[in-house]
Amino acid sequence: MKPVFILLIVFSTLIGCSGKEANPQAGRFAESPVAAEADGARNKYLAYEHSISVDTTEDGTSSLYEKIISTCKADKPNGCTLLDSNLTTGRSISAQIKIQAKPAGIKNIIGIVSAGGELINQATHVEDLALPITDNNKRLEMLKQYQLRLMKLEQKANNDVDALIKVSKELATVQSEIEQAAGQSVYLLERVNLEVLTISIGTHINRSFWSPIANAVADFSGDLSNGISSTVWALAYILPWSIILLIFVVIVRKLWRRKKI
Repeated sequence: MKPVFILLIVFSTLIGCSGKEANPQAGRFAESPVAAEADGARNKYLAYEHSISVDTTEDGTSSLYEKIISTCKADKPNGCTLLDSNLTTGRSISAQIKIQAKPAGIKNIIGIVSAGGELINQATHVEDLALPITDNNKRLEMLKQYQLRLMKLEQKANNDVDALIKVSKELATVQSEIEQAAGQSVYLLERVNLEVLTISIGTHINRSFWSPIANAVADFSGDLSNGISSTVWALAYILPWSIILLIFVVIVRKLWRRKKI
């Protein structure tokens, strides 16, 4: 029985050693998913801002402007929000629109804008918000832990009025900071989840041939009036100096004649 007992002990020892060797191996392979997760965290906190400029006809500016706004308002699944809009009509027709939406909604709007005119410029700006989001989350967690400690102190200080007053004031301050940090967190995540697009619509290249001529004719009366007023304004300054100069010339001539005599 002793040899069998010895073999069992040796066998169990070998199994334990093999198990100890397997654990570090598993630990080494476990580092790769963590690194991949860190890379994914950096990439998922990118905030995108796009800008696009197109030139279209004077008649097509208003229709493209209305089409973009109506498309954004109807795109509820992508959370499209109109942040700013401005349409300038008259002699110089142009439009400015700023919207916020999910990437699919932004892509759809860019397609509509590109098809509605001649593309002049298109750019994308990317901002990494990983550090602000991480710092804000840490601050929020610390504030919540501090709030729990204050609540425990408040329960212990039932008979101490001064301590209760101080703890209550500190709790109110911490609650305000928590709400502020929570709002900042929502804002930062919204910037990451929703992209911003600024649209500029102009009519410089595709304006009609007669537009500059019509503008010049329309400005003729105003320019003529300004020219006459400028002439009158100049005469008001020249006339007094002309009289003084004339008097000076007459005096010089008389003195010159007397000198000759």
